[in-house]
Amino acid sequence: MGWYHLRRTAERPVCRQHFGMGAIYGLLARPTGIQETEALLMSLLVHAGTVQMVVLGLWNLPMPVVGIMLTTFLVNLRHVLSVPPYSPGFVGCRGGRYI
Repeated sequence: MGWYHLRRTAERPVCRQHFGMGAIYGLLARPTGIQETEALLMSLLVHAGTVQMVVLGLWNLPMPVVGIMLTTFLVNLRHVLSVPPYSPGFVGCRGGRYI
């Protein structure tokens, strides 16, 4: 067993989760009027499943682009709060002094 086998087995649970989230997103996107191509494009371009789910509630015409951008920023701001507990472990790393 080499690195390839370890990597392939480690990716399986992540792929299952992404498939499940994509299926749920597709089912929830249909009643909001999002076309299949738009839903696929959003899944390919937006790498935050939580934001995709939140934007479904904001999807209407005219498109509130500023509201969607602000919501995306605020939802992803939660990741900033998760960094400080791990920052002591990054002290010896190349970019650790910036955390």
